[in-house]
Amino acid sequence: MRHPRSRPLLLTATVVTALAARGFWGCASEAPPGPGIETEGGTITPVDAGRDTSKPVVEAAPPEPEPPEGWVPWNDFSPTCSLYVPPRRELLPPPLEWEPCLDSPVTQKLACRRIKKKWEGGSGPTQGEFLSPVTSAMIRENGSVLISTTQYWGRKRMNIFAELDGAVKVAVYEHRTDNCLLFAGAGSGSHYIYQVSEPGPDGRLTGGVSAIGGNIDELRPRFLIRTPPDERVHTLEAGNAGFFDEGAGVTLYRWDAPTKPVPIAPGGDYYLVQPWGDMAHWSVGESVADMIWTPEGGAQPFVTFPDRTKGAGSLGTDGVHWVWVEGEGRTTVTYPRVSLMVAPFTRNPSALQKRKLRGDLDSLPFGTAKFVVGHGFAARGMARNDDAGVYKMGILVARLSDGVAYYLPSERVSFAYALAMTKDEVIVRGRDKDGTNVFRIRLDSLGAFELPPP
Repeated sequence: MRHPRSRPLLLTATVVTALAARGFWGCASEAPPGPGIETEGGTITPVDAGRDTSKPVVEAAPPEPEPPEGWVPWNDFSPTCSLYVPPRRELLPPPLEWEPCLDSPVTQKLACRRIKKKWEGGSGPTQGEFLSPVTSAMIRENGSVLISTTQYWGRKRMNIFAELDGAVKVAVYEHRTDNCLLFAGAGSGSHYIYQVSEPGPDGRLTGGVSAIGGNIDELRPRFLIRTPPDERVHTLEAGNAGFFDEGAGVTLYRWDAPTKPVPIAPGGDYYLVQPWGDMAHWSVGESVADMIWTPEGGAQPFVTFPDRTKGAGSLGTDGVHWVWVEGEGRTTVTYPRVSLMVAPFTRNPSALQKRKLRGDLDSLPFGTAKFVVGHGFAARGMARNDDAGVYKMGILVARLSDGVAYYLPSERVSFAYALAMTKDEVIVRGRDKDGTNVFRIRLDSLGAFELPPP
């Protein structure tokens, strides 16, 4: 699951500010650097009192990593990009390592692990981070999970897709980022994609519909498409049918013809496009509804209502269940009643048989993140008032058979965004004192955080 795009709909300014401060919508350090941000050279520093202060002293930047030994330049997108790939699998980075989560009032009651920091961490615009703030998960057809992240090596970047407990499948190293920047790797099923930003007319790194990627089992990425940078926001998501752009409506680019766009839902305020298998689903802005696209049926409304007093959002699936939230009774900006819904998987909207699991969910945020679903459970980031009445971000985990649910609040360790479900764990992105991290929390350790019966 990829990091969501923020939505102004149904969020008050106060709540938006509070959630942003807790990292719910990511971190500015992941954004392409602007023209005023230092890149490759040294820095100008004040001189000592005993020196000639009429001339500044240029202090050399600390040495930064060279491309990994044995890696070769990859110029298929552009020779001006400073991208490197390994020619053989044995040269891929080592697997992710996991260690116990830092101690907090919440984690001390959980069986919790986090990614162990084994590299330098960022400098300059990524100072204080060692992993990308928009780290995401790629869920394969068999339910296995890959972590998509960027490891910050000073100002250098190692982009990887790595199995939870196994090998790194794909890696692309960025030695410089002034001419090209890979942004937010995303994948689903058997395919992945990296969006590429390049300098626009004003020199700022800007993303058009430019991308590299391909099959996750192939060592080297493919050049897919390159378009001139523009100011429109493009979010690219990969699935088995191709990759999808939600820049202006929803457009499909098939893997066998990636330079030929196929509009599948022109126009409209569509967001949170999520591929699954050979299909995709997404949310609709002002109507607060969800749509589905399949090769056989095209784009169709999936969960909708006749008026805006009701709404649906956060739709997610694992090919066995659909899970989403429904709100009702709205007269202002929020829904006074929000329910968790489940249905057996179907590709046909008219065959959807929904069932309410519980009706006690908080109204904010509504529809800004998808549920991750798997192995009879679903999870999503959710804000909730604590015992002191303070609105905090956390993770809702629900069992789909009976609606039993757990809420993991953020206390010193922030749980902000659910990435995936495995048979034994919920995978969460959040933050602790060392920056962004991925947390693996065992489902059989959630008992202390069970919510009252629905």
